[in-house]
Amino acid sequence: MSRYRLALVLMPLALFGGCYTAGFQMNAGPRATRTQLVRNASTCIAIPADGRYGDQVYHGSGQTTAEAVNRAFAPYLNTTVLTAAGEAQHQALLDAAEQQCRYLLYSQILHWEDRATEWSGKPDRVALKLSVFQSKTGKTLDSMVFKANSSSFTLGGDHPQDLLYKPLKRYAAELFATPTP
Repeated sequence: MSRYRLALVLMPLALFGGCYTAGFQMNAGPRATRTQLVRNASTCIAIPADGRYGDQVYHGSGQTTAEAVNRAFAPYLNTTVLTAAGEAQHQALLDAAEQQCRYLLYSQILHWEDRATEWSGKPDRVALKLSVFQSKTGKTLDSMVFKANSSSFTLGGDHPQDLLYKPLKRYAAELFATPTP
C-alpha cells in the first residue's frame, strides 16, 4: 500500500480516536439518602497534597484540583475560600470554622498519572476522594470517590486535571438538587 493510501486510512482513525471522550466512575460513600446542601453558603475548599504516581510527584496538581472543585461548585455557592495546601483534615476543619464557612470540601488525590498518551497509548488516570463536612460540627455530610481515565488514543494535550471537571460538576449538581416530592 502506498504511503498516500496509508495516510488516508490512518487520518480518520487519528481524528476520531482523538475525539473519544474520557470515561469516569463515581462511587458514593455509605449513606441512607443523598445529602442536600444549602445554596449560597460560604464554603472552604481544602487544597490537597500534590498527586503522585510511584516516585513522580506532580507539583501543582493539588492546587489544580482545588480550582476544579471550586469551578464545579461555584454556581451553587456564594463565597468560597481556599485553605492552605496539604492540610490535615482536622486542621482544615478548624480553618473552615474560623473562616465561618458552613461547609468544608476536602479532597484527597488518590491517584494521579499524567502520561504521554499520544506516544505511548497509555491513558492519563486520576482518582479523587471528595468529602463534604459541616464545618461547625466536623460531621461528614457526604463523600464520593471519582476515578477517570483519558482515551488510550489522543492527539495530545490531555492531562489528569482535564478529567476532573465533568464528574465534579455532576456531583455538585446532585448535592444541590432540589428534592422531588
